[in-house]
Amino acid sequence: MRRLTRFFERCLPGEVRRTRGADYREFWRAMAEEPRYRGLRGRTGLTVRMVMDVLDAHARGWMRATGDRSGGGWTMRRGSVRFALRGLRRHPLFGGVAVGTLALGVAAATAVFAVTWSVLLAPLPYPDSEELTLVHRPTGRSGSVSWPDFVDWREGMRGSLAMAAYTETGQTIRGDAGARTIYGARVTQGFFAVFDVPLALGRGFTGEEDTFDGPEAVVLSHGLFVREFGADPALVGGTIDLGGGAVEVVGVAAPGFAFPGAGTEFWMPLHEDRLLQEAGLPVGGRSLHFLNVVARYEADPTPTVARLEALVAGVDDTHAREEENRGVAVTPLREHLVGDVRSTLVFLLAAAVLVLVVAAFNVAAVSLSRADDREREFRIRAAVGAGRAALRGQVFTESAVIAVLAAAVGLPLAALLLRVLLVAAPTGLPRATDLAVGLPVLGFGVAIALVTGLLFGIAPAAKASRAGGRGLPAGSRGSVRSGTRLQQAMVVAQVGATVIVLFGAVLMFRSYQRLTGEELGFDPRAVVVAQVGLPEGSYDDPVERDRLFDALVDRLRAHPAVAQATSTYSPPMAGNDLMLRVAHEDAVDDADTRWAQTVIVRDGYFETLGIPMLAGRDFDTGDRLGAPAVVVVSRSLAETLWPGEDPLGRRLVHAGGLRGSVHSFDRAFFPDEPYTVVGVVDDIRGQGFGAAPEPALYRPHAQITWGTQYLLARVTGEPAVLAGVLPELIWEEDSRLPVDGVTTLPSIVAGTVSLPRFRTLLLGSFAGTTCLLAMVGLYGVMALNVARRRRELGVRIALGASRSHVLGNVVRRGAGLAVAGATLGLAVAVPASSALESLVYQVAPTDPLTWAAVLATVATVTALALWIPARRAGRVDPVESLAAE
Repeated sequence: MRRLTRFFERCLPGEVRRTRGADYREFWRAMAEEPRYRGLRGRTGLTVRMVMDVLDAHARGWMRATGDRSGGGWTMRRGSVRFALRGLRRHPLFGGVAVGTLALGVAAATAVFAVTWSVLLAPLPYPDSEELTLVHRPTGRSGSVSWPDFVDWREGMRGSLAMAAYTETGQTIRGDAGARTIYGARVTQGFFAVFDVPLALGRGFTGEEDTFDGPEAVVLSHGLFVREFGADPALVGGTIDLGGGAVEVVGVAAPGFAFPGAGTEFWMPLHEDRLLQEAGLPVGGRSLHFLNVVARYEADPTPTVARLEALVAGVDDTHAREEENRGVAVTPLREHLVGDVRSTLVFLLAAAVLVLVVAAFNVAAVSLSRADDREREFRIRAAVGAGRAALRGQVFTESAVIAVLAAAVGLPLAALLLRVLLVAAPTGLPRATDLAVGLPVLGFGVAIALVTGLLFGIAPAAKASRAGGRGLPAGSRGSVRSGTRLQQAMVVAQVGATVIVLFGAVLMFRSYQRLTGEELGFDPRAVVVAQVGLPEGSYDDPVERDRLFDALVDRLRAHPAVAQATSTYSPPMAGNDLMLRVAHEDAVDDADTRWAQTVIVRDGYFETLGIPMLAGRDFDTGDRLGAPAVVVVSRSLAETLWPGEDPLGRRLVHAGGLRGSVHSFDRAFFPDEPYTVVGVVDDIRGQGFGAAPEPALYRPHAQITWGTQYLLARVTGEPAVLAGVLPELIWEEDSRLPVDGVTTLPSIVAGTVSLPRFRTLLLGSFAGTTCLLAMVGLYGVMALNVARRRRELGVRIALGASRSHVLGNVVRRGAGLAVAGATLGLAVAVPASSALESLVYQVAPTDPLTWAAVLATVATVTALALWIPARRAGRVDPVESLAAE
């Protein structure tokens, strides 16, 4: 609140700020202590009060500067506000339409701004967060750095760039609901120091704990500490059962600290590259990329980055780094966390502002119409002593009152819309837990309401000022000037803004339609998925692990609701992808190598997912440990390695290099012997919609004996039935098995398009809102036009004009406004759509269906808006018109 009072103090006129600024500030802060001004509703009221005080100060200054001596000088005093409120009560339809329309625009803009503020603008919850950055290879941000490279970089950049490495991992923990897997990270010493966030309890990791042979230790997240251990401070220094063994708890993180992801619940020492040794992989290999590196600038960023690039180039030259894995990239941590959400939020905020613009034009047109009807009132008030400034001021007061009421209605509505946005938000929206209508968002909402309100008051205020200079009306009626042209221009602007939003919404819908209409290469329908881990210290024998998953799959296959079942390390689109570099057996250089997505599966995998087998066979019971290593390859990998040849029976080898997470690597992942191709399957889009199918190779689980697996079951009935009993089926085999993420494959697939779906739904709702507002605006102008021309139309009919001709005249006038607005909107929308290239998929701005949908919608909205005014025009009674004349 102190920041807000200082902000409004700076908004006071210069002289007032210098002489009485401190008085205003202390008055506002005293009010903030009153009980009635607490909570969201109270803070909103106090903010409105401060805005009114600032406007009143400016109004008084304006009066002194203009030297108005005509009497009745205006300030925003209580009498003016009461008069405005009485006017709204006397004309409830006008007040309801004006307040409701503007509140709708304020709510839409404020809700989207709340998301934009939290994700894009608000500081990260780390001191000097702009100094934090992610250091990675240009080939990718995730898991792109090897341990030897990190050591060289860290040592070479000491004093200018503090670095820490991490890799995400999981551990088993047991609770009242059974065993489950929690997710965290293995980190190097100094990890918490890079973020400069003190621990809530205890300490970080010591140099001894961070060594290759160091003891295990854990720092718990504050949430896990409270939820699982009752926030007992005595836990620090003690041990917990984590991953099947006793691990010392050395610290508890600060509340809210959850890097690298919102679900991070613990941190353990990385122990250099001990994970590689535990997986049976060579220690010190520079081709094994599994680390992420976060860093903080300790010197000027520009020369620091130049120094880092020179250092990395030297290291790469020394170790004969292959070209594709050379170089270094530095990405600000905020940009890394935000990812591809930035462009979506900026686009949606622009659309929400257009909703507000359409609402403002709507209110402006209604206010101008009311000012026309009040011309007699303004002239009488001027005749009895009110100056032009007083008349202008009263209109601005009424506009401010409407804006304040719109803010009072719109901000709670924005909080409600924000909850809806959270439900519809895309999977993994950064900082989603921080979304709230805080002071910055509250200030934004009040500001746009007041600015918009004052802007739509300009035209009515000018009309009131002009009326004040004309003296008393000649008769009982004032000479009302309609201001029709300005109102029509506002309608054209409304329709234009509506067409811009509508064009974007239809483009997004067409893009989403194209994206989700692609063939995946597999059938996700009716497939239930469950992740099953292994208790630490159990099933260490590969044969025993293989028997366990055989038994689990057999249990599923025996269930009456299951048509087929299997297991895999990485279901399609689950994001657990590993890339292995392979080559055919006769390869002579790197040009013959290819990166291939590596998937570990059990027999029945291709049948369960409906992946067509193009040649050869599936894995069978003979593909076990000790048997020759076999693989099934995808069509694209076979065509790349053996173009124009039969791949069956051919052999491929590991060519060095691995990309992915290392914590689950198996000792058998890199067999010395070549793999023999026993089958070829069709390509699938394993990375998601819109991504090209990756060359892939499939290995039998029995030959690699991977630990954590996903069970997949295709059901004959409702998937939810099996999902509800699946954990019990697994625990019947072994109650210690942690079961996580019981879901369906369609849900996983839908999660990959949650961002396009989110912006399509939200933009569609904005388009619907603007269409409704534009329809109301066009209806209002044409209804007013018909009402004011009622005598003229009656006389025309009396002189022989047909009713259809009169009706057609009204329709032509309204349609002309709609056509002008649509032309203006399309003239802006089509060139501007080039900015949406990164958001749309295989849809051009010239797409004929997009144009047809936009024009058809505009035609429908226009027809609905003109129907009632046109009918009224056609029913005018010529006898009444002649009698009035």
